[in-house]
Amino acid sequence: MAELEIIGVPFSNFVWAVRACCEAKGVAYTLNPARPHSPEVSKIHPFGKIPAMRHGDVTLFETRAIIGYIDAVFPGPKVLPQEPVAMAKAEEWLSLINTTIDQVCMRQFIVPIMFGKAPREQVAPAVLALQKQVAWLDGALAGEFALPMGFSAVDADLVPILTYINMQPEGAAAIAAAPNVAAYLKRLLAHPAMVASAPPPRPAAA
Repeated sequence: MAELEIIGVPFSNFVWAVRACCEAKGVAYTLNPARPHSPEVSKIHPFGKIPAMRHGDVTLFETRAIIGYIDAVFPGPKVLPQEPVAMAKAEEWLSLINTTIDQVCMRQFIVPIMFGKAPREQVAPAVLALQKQVAWLDGALAGEFALPMGFSAVDADLVPILTYINMQPEGAAAIAAAPNVAAYLKRLLAHPAMVASAPPPRPAAA
């Protein structure tokens, strides 16, 4: 079988999510640590975003499409459920994470802080939205994993975001006030798939 190549910098939360799914399934892959808008990425993604994927003649962009392909093509434990209702619930989670939680927690909070694009006081509206999202997650994450199936693509998608916001005082305070989220993050950061795929330096457990 052709070699699977994941393209994107390892500290991207979405690259981390794809790699975690590969680790959970035992899928061998190579990581090409190309930055957004680099030639390697732009050959696949029309707007230069990461991750991108190459597997023989197959190229894909967008995290959900890449994870779905890997889960369908490669053997190993499923990271997406197969039963229709359970699959719909997984899609519900993934859509929420990718279109809403990521947009607030990563694009409006973490990225401006990490890359110095905005003074800290300018992310105050994002902090309020982040707090609401973490409070909602506290009620939704009462189980060992996000889905009853065990470790899934939902966990792989969510844990990197929670990890990054937990590295900032505002995010850490929100998580500390949400005991289910705090316990979930600590537990999932110790999961072998998250450990093996974590970008350097490896994040500390909550």
